[in-house]
Amino acid sequence: MSVYPPVESSPLLDPDYVDSEEQDEPLAGQDHRLTINYVFHAFNTRLSGPDCFVAAELRVHRNPRNLRDYKEPDVMVALGVADGIRERYIIPDEGKAPDLVIEALSPSSEQNSDLDEKKTWYAKEGVREYIVVDPQGKFPTQPRLQRFRLELGADAPAELADPDGVLRSRLIPFGLTVHDDWVRVVDLATGELVPTPKESEQRRLAAEREAREALARAWEANALAEAAEARASALETELARLRRLLQERDTDRA
Repeated sequence: MSVYPPVESSPLLDPDYVDSEEQDEPLAGQDHRLTINYVFHAFNTRLSGPDCFVAAELRVHRNPRNLRDYKEPDVMVALGVADGIRERYIIPDEGKAPDLVIEALSPSSEQNSDLDEKKTWYAKEGVREYIVVDPQGKFPTQPRLQRFRLELGADAPAELADPDGVLRSRLIPFGLTVHDDWVRVVDLATGELVPTPKESEQRRLAAEREAREALARAWEANALAEAAEARASALETELARLRRLLQERDTDRA
């Protein structure tokens, strides 16, 4: 856990400090960005709330008096911490480190030390689970999915996906798998892939289109029913008129 004592609303020194550990490093590709988006969207929509905070690329500080000492996980989950908007995640102020951190390998990963220095930093501060993913298999020396139980220490061995291809989290009811060559989130309760933002929007649009089509069919059916009712009414009126004519003719003959 952090060696820094808790502070009450610690004032951040040097608030205009904007240096980043990722400046001047190779830019991550679209696969890296989309993977982060997929994971964050799934966790944010299904986990975040009064007892869970989810963030993407938010700086995590362990010492509010040294803003240069931070990490910026691709995705983080803090259990028991309320959801909300934060400019930074300051461990002493929040009272705990994130429980789960996910990093997606990118061309800058070697410089960022995703598999060594970062892992040590997170383990020291109390992160319990650390997952590293290779978005599209561009790092042949690394598994696509690997998990480190940092609660066992920074030297904990990597754990790989289960035989079914799912890397299950020990902390949240979700896992990760490779589907159509993309790293995707799996709902462990149902075994289903959590829809990506694009898939969610496509499903919403498809549902709206289906609803509109169903409404149009209902209006058409209603119009046909009203037309049939009108024809039946007109026919009944005509039959009544013919019956009166027959009755009048029979009366005249009598």
